Amino acid sequence: MPKHILILTDAFVPPMQGTRMRNLSRNLLRAGYDCRLVCEQTDQTILPDTIPTTPFRYYPPACSKTKRLLLYLLDKLFNLKEKRFTRFVKNNIDLSQIDLIIASAYIFPLASVGQIAQLCHCPYIIDLRDIFEQWDSTLFINHPTRSRLFKAAQQLYIRRKTKERNLLLEKAKAVTTISEWHRQQLLPHNPSTHLIYNGFDALQFAFRQVSTPKFTITYTGKLYSLQLRNPELLFQALRQLIEQQLIDQQKISIVFYIEDEMHPVIRQMADRYQLGHLLDCRSFVSSEQIPSVLANTSVSLLLNKADSADPIHGVLPTKLFEAIGAEKPVLAIPADHDCLQQLIEEHHLGLAAQDTDETALFLLDYYHQWLRNGYTRLTATNRDFFSRQQQAQQFIRLINS
Repeated sequence: MPKHILILTDAFVPPMQGTRMRNLSRNLLRAGYDCRLVCEQTDQTILPDTIPTTPFRYYPPACSKTKRLLLYLLDKLFNLKEKRFTRFVKNNIDLSQIDLIIASAYIFPLASVGQIAQLCHCPYIIDLRDIFEQWDSTLFINHPTRSRLFKAAQQLYIRRKTKERNLLLEKAKAVTTISEWHRQQLLPHNPSTHLIYNGFDALQFAFRQVSTPKFTITYTGKLYSLQLRNPELLFQALRQLIEQQLIDQQKISIVFYIEDEMHPVIRQMADRYQLGHLLDCRSFVSSEQIPSVLANTSVSLLLNKADSADPIHGVLPTKLFEAIGAEKPVLAIPADHDCLQQLIEEHHLGLAAQDTDETALFLLDYYHQWLRNGYTRLTATNRDFFSRQQQAQQFIRLINS
């Protein structure tokens, strides 16, 4: 049975700070495994203080824009970051002691895994949280340019990294991923591909009966752009309920914990519906603060791509599972017609709304529950299945096999 596990990940950056691998590492340590974590360190990274961690830096502290651009291009063209990462792991970790590698990433450090596994003479598991296939090709790196040259270079990069990834998948002892859509996409490359959901930490998340002065609709996490995540149905539905005098707008609060540069974008949308006075835009909060945020939430908001004809597939955000843990109703808008909607409907987590009327009826239902009780509550079917502790047990069974 493998006892010494090396976990390789990309940078832990806001807002999520590598929640999946932080929790897995912590639970493996509790289960008696010896875990060593190696992750990229950036200026935004908050390293875990309860897990043995060796940070790797590609961009030096206080790196100039010119040097950063040069390093970025060298990495994209020649995989420089991966090469340096492999050398760093070789020089800083006693690889003779490693029984198993778990690599969890989107792009980096996947290309390093095969070489490090050869140095260790041990098998590896690849954990994929995102894959190229789920994204529209012009959105996956959130770049504002639309030039033909950029798109052509982007496509070449995607093809190269996808080919690298697929070769690694074929040689992996097992592959894990976060949705059934992802599993089906990866299964042709490795028959031992397993679905392990993201989840909530049962030690942090539980229902807390907190009476709030207002009916509070909360969104936490990155928006990226309104094309990727669009809250317009929410504002349309609230405007409709106010005009029909079904809710008292003085009792409504809308709180967005998002990247600062998106604050004016959301305010502009709220103002179009005369709801700017109900909106409170705030910066990201730490993962430790999320349980308190949800305890004071009436409805937890999830946002999807506005164009349902060209959806992003397989997206099951961590905030969904945290709402399950806190036993708060989820409103996903617009409905993604994909695995998010399926999970919400199958486990009675709330609503994936198709239109303004559906959204308004859902909000009105929980508004009345809040008026009666001072708080809202919705307990999911099979709630405990979605805990990080259950997720760790799935990983442990896979590791031991």
